[in-house]
Amino acid sequence: MGGHIEPTGLYKDWLTTQRVEEIRKERGEELEKTAAQKSPDLLLFAGLLLRTRKIFNNTSLVPISETPSALISHLVDLKNCLLELHKTDQSQNIDFVQKFTDSWTRLIHAMEWINRKDMIAITATSALLGAIGSYPLNQEHSLGFYLSRFAGEKWLPFPLIELLSSLNTNKKLLMEWVRTVDALISHLSNS
Repeated sequence: MGGHIEPTGLYKDWLTTQRVEEIRKERGEELEKTAAQKSPDLLLFAGLLLRTRKIFNNTSLVPISETPSALISHLVDLKNCLLELHKTDQSQNIDFVQKFTDSWTRLIHAMEWINRKDMIAITATSALLGAIGSYPLNQEHSLGFYLSRFAGEKWLPFPLIELLSSLNTNKKLLMEWVRTVDALISHLSNS
């Protein structure tokens, strides 16, 4: 059962770009670090890919549309989650976390359908997912790890509760992400 899933398409491109950037940053650092210490984002997105596959193999889910309007819809869902978190602390609200993990997972999946010629959309969406996915920096497990790992679960791990609570207090960062989502929506609507 433990088969290896090879990343494809935009996932593979993003993972390759991340690894090249990490190698550049790591030069001069200790060589004894493990692969997990060197590339937590790689582990995050590997977990995300596995979780996405599990979720989308669930026949009760309606498959996403392969249109730009579907991507816009997923961005709007993510924006609404960010605004809801900005407004009130949702760290212990399992329904909110489920909505957040669903929008996160669907947006990751929708990345496959972005027009490959639209480098602005690809770059901006990848950067947004990277920023949200790696929050907070330099931690063993990031928000993206928990969003991908605990999608569909009926319980919340304490570290995820703490991350969401700390994110609720970081209003400036949440609004920065919302502005990025707005810019992406505007760009995709005008494309």
